[in-house]
Amino acid sequence: MKKSNFFTRLSFGSDRKSAEETIDNSDRESLEEVIGDPDRNLVEQTIEDLYQKIDNTSESVLEDQHITELPISISELDMTSQESQNNTTELLSFFKPMSDEVYNGYTIFEKDDASETIETLGEPYPGLSTIAIADGLSSDLAWFVNCAHRNEIPRDEYGFMSTLGSLTGWLFQHSLYDYGIDVNYFHHIFNSRKTIPETRYQGHWRRFPNADTEIKPHFMVTISIDLKKEEKLLRVEALAILAAMKGCFQDRRLKKHVVFPIMLFSFMGEYGRVIQAYYDGQRFVIRKSRLFSFRNSTITTLDLFVRYVANTPIGNTKGLLKQISTQPNCSEVDSNVETDIRKEHPKIHTNDSPKRRSIKVLITSVPPGLKRKRDSVFHRHKGPTDYTSKRAIAQELM
Repeated sequence: MKKSNFFTRLSFGSDRKSAEETIDNSDRESLEEVIGDPDRNLVEQTIEDLYQKIDNTSESVLEDQHITELPISISELDMTSQESQNNTTELLSFFKPMSDEVYNGYTIFEKDDASETIETLGEPYPGLSTIAIADGLSSDLAWFVNCAHRNEIPRDEYGFMSTLGSLTGWLFQHSLYDYGIDVNYFHHIFNSRKTIPETRYQGHWRRFPNADTEIKPHFMVTISIDLKKEEKLLRVEALAILAAMKGCFQDRRLKKHVVFPIMLFSFMGEYGRVIQAYYDGQRFVIRKSRLFSFRNSTITTLDLFVRYVANTPIGNTKGLLKQISTQPNCSEVDSNVETDIRKEHPKIHTNDSPKRRSIKVLITSVPPGLKRKRDSVFHRHKGPTDYTSKRAIAQELM
């Protein structure tokens, strides 16, 4: 059937039910694309409303009173025991981290590069700002996943390096275009003086094209925050996760999915944590790890974070875990909260119709801005190894 004929037949119906009666089963997929899945539309509106409510919160930290007033559920993410067979919380996760046993089998190519583990990192450089230290840790995490050449991992069919990223199908990108955090919120969160504390977007991971037999909506983001330490959930962390979900809703490739699992790697000073989140149909479910220190750590903290980035996406994302009980205006949220859920951020308009900004960028396995610097943000207890110098020279030639 020609597209024009389909729209002609669709116009005969005054609502969804009558429209469906005017077409045969072969047109149902086209109908869903035009009208949209009602559950999916409702979830997207709920995410939008929740974003606006949190955005209108003046405090930088989401206190317990804020949590109780909003459809949010926060629980602990125990990163050190999630692989245990007796751990029932694993059923709530959409990301299965690489096991320690498997991870140890993929050693970094040069043996001297073992000195690059977190155990050799000591005191930070004098005068280095809190957010600069967080920037360095975020860059280190991306380097170990998508830049470090690993043994026992062959180059892929495209000739990309034998990295954990290429092995597990996770592509790292600095740019948010075309896939990433919703552009309508990006500058509001990360480039705004109103955002306190200052927060920087460091990049995101999405699935490589053809990495899975069926496309996955799982998405990961890394940010750095100008804050020494804060155990409670930060307002900007929640906004970044919700904006990432909004960006996933706008990806037409994911139109059959209604659950968008997000994993946030949040660094503040010499500390970092992992936050996993999704919407289950009734609540914004957040699983937050404790803060891990990256100074003089007795365990390989960075290795733990790397295993979580090099995860396997799991779970059913085409159906909600719970039946939707909220209305499009998110009436389940306490009406006493003084917010304007209809507040919108500036959008791009062309011929009086709003359009999402779309900028084509070259997708690369290792973005140029990610090339590792010669010196880390921390002093090392011993001098640079031969491999460190070799790697710096090799990167200058890239």
